[in-house]
Amino acid sequence: MGGRRSRPIFQIIQKTPKSEKKISDLADSIKKQDIGSIAEKSSLLFSDVFDFAESFIYTHRLFEEIKEKYRKKITIPPKQLEQTIRKEWTVFKKKNYIKISRAAEFNIIHAVSKAFKEGESS
Repeated sequence: MGGRRSRPIFQIIQKTPKSEKKISDLADSIKKQDIGSIAEKSSLLFSDVFDFAESFIYTHRLFEEIKEKYRKKITIPPKQLEQTIRKEWTVFKKKNYIKISRAAEFNIIHAVSKAFKEGESS
C-alpha cells in the first residue's frame, strides 16, 4: 500500500541557520521521545515563521482571484495548471507588494494548485 509522502520541512519554513538549529533540537527531542520537549521545540520552530500564517491569507486571495479570472474558461489544462498559478502568483505578488519567503511561496502555489485539482474531481 502506498501513502502520501510528506514534504521536507524546508518547503514549509525558510531555510536559515537559526531554523536548522531549531530543527536539529526538535529531531533530538523526537529521538528521545520527550513529548514535552517535542511540543516546546516545535512551537519554537514555528513561532518565528510569520510567513506561514500570512500564506493562508494570500492563498485564499490568490485562489479567489484566479477563480474569478478563469471562470469563463471551464478548466485550466492540468499540464498548464501549476505554470499558470506560478505566473498569476508573480503578478499578484507584485501588484500587492508582497515580500514573503520562498518556502511560503511554494506553499501558496501548491495549495492553490491542489484546490483547483480537487475542484475538478468533485
